[in-house]
Amino acid sequence: MWVAFGVGAVAVLAITGLAGMIAVGTSEPPPYLASIGEPFRKIDFRDLPPLQTTLARDGTPIAFRVWQPLTPAVPGRIVIAIHGSSASSTSLHALNAEGLTVYAPDMRDHGGIGRRGDLD
Repeated sequence: MWVAFGVGAVAVLAITGLAGMIAVGTSEPPPYLASIGEPFRKIDFRDLPPLQTTLARDGTPIAFRVWQPLTPAVPGRIVIAIHGSSASSTSLHALNAEGLTVYAPDMRDHGGIGRRGDLD
């Protein structure tokens, strides 16, 4: 009986402690990483290509953007650019290269399609 009471008391204390950490927090948030965020403040997104969609084999829509080259396209020169793990195709807007057509898909659950942060 005393063992069960002791285990129950420890469980209640642990749950109370964890709930307190969730409610109050355990530390300050990390500092803003200017090296990651600042370059995007300088990009002009007014000419961002529209988001297009296509269906994957399982019927799930996949979003992508297409940047046409600034100069005449070089035949056979196409770039498929993949964004980082916490980004979307928007973050690749600065890749509008001369003579290259750039395709940038939004990985599933990034950008405008799917449930953000939840991959089925």
